[in-house]
Amino acid sequence: LDAQCRALAETAEACRRDLSADMDEALPALNAAYDALDRLDERQVQEVRFLARPPHGIALAFAAVCIAFGFLPRPRDRDDDDDDDDPWSHESCLDFLPTATSRLMSPPSALVKHLREFDKDWLPEPMAKKLRTIVGHPLFDADVVGSRSAVAAALVLWIQALVGYHEVRTLVQPRKDKYVKLLMEVETLHKRSAEERANLVTARRRLSEACPQQPLPPCEVGEGEKEHEREDPEPESLHRALHE
Repeated sequence: LDAQCRALAETAEACRRDLSADMDEALPALNAAYDALDRLDERQVQEVRFLARPPHGIALAFAAVCIAFGFLPRPRDRDDDDDDDDPWSHESCLDFLPTATSRLMSPPSALVKHLREFDKDWLPEPMAKKLRTIVGHPLFDADVVGSRSAVAAALVLWIQALVGYHEVRTLVQPRKDKYVKLLMEVETLHKRSAEERANLVTARRRLSEACPQQPLPPCEVGEGEKEHEREDPEPESLHRALHE
């Protein structure tokens, strides 16, 4: 059992390294987005917050962030004279501004905090699907909106990185499921092996008590290990992965 457990653990570790390498590919974009957010100051956020009618690109950036957080646009009369065929028309994006102002930028210093604390692993697929349509919009470009607002540029980078991370995470999910399954098998074998060693030690003790004059053959509990010193703790990485 020990050899089988070690073999499974090695397979699981190789799988973990592959998963980690894949997920690391999405981290540079996220780190760049966080750096852009950290460079913002309250004055810049305040300027955007008090724009009565921000340009389309800026409004689109805030609409995307509201969607990521699950915030709804303000209700309005659908008979308004705007292009209802375009879900990301200027008017449609402006509908998110009151929510963005009250939920994300009040006070202005809260904006970066909210985005920093957003759980990147939480994004549901329906929201990701909506965000993909925004990411492909010609105005959703950090360089384009950056000439008007550093805040909007940082938001664009954050959304692009968030969607990119979600795509990688979705792609590797089957391999992550396999990894967790391997870890559970390792844990099961680990417990069985520990139980068998404990039973062997108990049996030898009872036999020694019953026949104190009869010497017992050596117990092969491991290379160079004394049976009372044999320890087989659950690996920390195993415990952590099983409870993620």
